[in-house]
Amino acid sequence: MATILPTIADVGGGAQRLTWAALDGGDDGAWVNVANAKELTVTVEVETGGSLTTYAFQGTLSGAGANPRTLEDEDGTAITALGVFEVKERVMSVRPLVTTGADVTTRALVRR
Repeated sequence: MATILPTIADVGGGAQRLTWAALDGGDDGAWVNVANAKELTVTVEVETGGSLTTYAFQGTLSGAGANPRTLEDEDGTAITALGVFEVKERVMSVRPLVTTGADVTTRALVRR
């Protein structure tokens, strides 16, 4: 059980890519402030040989990460599986949470 710090890269056009790499069961990602994001797109994937059973991409309106909720995509589907998602909610902070799985990587494109 560890809190994984993301790498944050400027990718041009006022956008940043957040990457929480190689999370295992019991790991969570460190919270990242996305309060002024106009768009937030998330990809959830596993590395070769990895697995994903229970996952949530979470958000909160608390800067300290209190009361996290699983976020939804534009269709109202909870972000709890592999795939690419356009996040519907506007929140202050986000993070991935892997309850069971191995080598799970979450990338978020934040357009400000």
